Amino acid sequence: MAEVVSPGSGSERTDRVRKVAEYAALGVPQYWIVELDPRPRVQVLVLADGGYRAAQTAEAGVDLTVELEADKQFSVTFDPAVLARFW
Repeated sequence: MAEVVSPGSGSERTDRVRKVAEYAALGVPQYWIVELDPRPRVQVLVLADGGYRAAQTAEAGVDLTVELEADKQFSVTFDPAVLARFW
């Protein structure tokens, strides 16, 4: 699960607090917080012991590699700067 957060917006607290707790309670294995302003940044939270722990963070210019699991495990690698292309 990923949420794009706009710092200072009315939904920022919801994305950083309420949804984190809700998704953890549902057992969602990873929660990504994506910020595009002022600079693209992705923080990966991983489910552990009923809550999330910060696993890694990457800003524009630094590749982020994340292990995901669907039918089988695979890796995703990208520079958060590419996300600004879609904004």
